[in-house]
Amino acid sequence: MGAAIVGFFLIGELLIQAPMLAVGVANNIDAFLFNETVTTWQSAHFPPLLDNTDLLAIGVMLIFAGINMVGIRSISCLNIVSSVVSVLSLLLFCVSALVYGDSSNLSEVVNPEDGRTGFAPFGVNGIISGAGIAFFAFVGLESVVTLAEEAVNPRRDLPRATGLSFFIVLTIYVVTAFSIAYFTPWYEISGTTGLIGSLKSKGNQE
Repeated sequence: MGAAIVGFFLIGELLIQAPMLAVGVANNIDAFLFNETVTTWQSAHFPPLLDNTDLLAIGVMLIFAGINMVGIRSISCLNIVSSVVSVLSLLLFCVSALVYGDSSNLSEVVNPEDGRTGFAPFGVNGIISGAGIAFFAFVGLESVVTLAEEAVNPRRDLPRATGLSFFIVLTIYVVTAFSIAYFTPWYEISGTTGLIGSLKSKGNQE
């Protein structure tokens, strides 16, 4: 019974996680490679019924589903490569943000449209909403448990691996979030493209 409940929650988590991550990847691909022309093209050529349908995200999900069908070795190699590229990209952005950013963005910058300041401009509701989005950074850590059969001492190694993974993800997420706020005025931070939106905003300022 317990295993069935855990399996049910894992399936529910994956059903929520996959579309959310696909939308995030699609938004960044559209912003980085196509200058957001895909979204504009879809809005112009598809009926209003599909306004909330992200065709690029669907394409991303189909591509990764195809990679999964190829075999576990292919997806393992892709996971390693994507993880290394992601971490290196985030580190490069954080270093660049700390070098070219401005500490006044953290508290002194005022939105010219509504007069809100830079520190917690949306109050408690904004903090709670941000924490809800940050939750997705920790999705997938439970997959460490699937390696139990390959561990020499799973009782010792799995808690350490889970805790270390949590600490690494938390550190990267906090440093990246701080770097974005330090690099870009808060009211210019994109809610959909994140880092790429911040870089484009900084480029427009220059």
